Amino acid sequence: MGERTLNRGAIEFADKELQALFDASRLALLELNDNDFISPGPFLYHHFWYRDATLMIRALDVLGFHKRSRQVIDAFPARLTPDGFFRGPDGSGIPTVPFSGRFINTFCSTDNTSG
Repeated sequence: MGERTLNRGAIEFADKELQALFDASRLALLELNDNDFISPGPFLYHHFWYRDATLMIRALDVLGFHKRSRQVIDAFPARLTPDGFFRGPDGSGIPTVPFSGRFINTFCSTDNTSG
């Protein structure tokens, strides 16, 4: 991860402890994003949960990582079944949550101007 990537989404806090927490959270968010896949973490589960992904995508976008958030969102339609459910990233498994308002909200509020 280059310096340019690390500086994006930088917010400065006067409180050093709060700054350390924010910086660690931002780095963890970036580590959990792998192109068109985002996961809440290897210690919880390493599967794709759309409900959780939408919150993480929004955080990436707010921090200025528009391309990263767009990659995950752009992969959603390929995982949508004809009956409105999403399948896991590999296309297998039991369909998960239906196409929800949270995804629509995230999609609409993500910076759509980025490539």
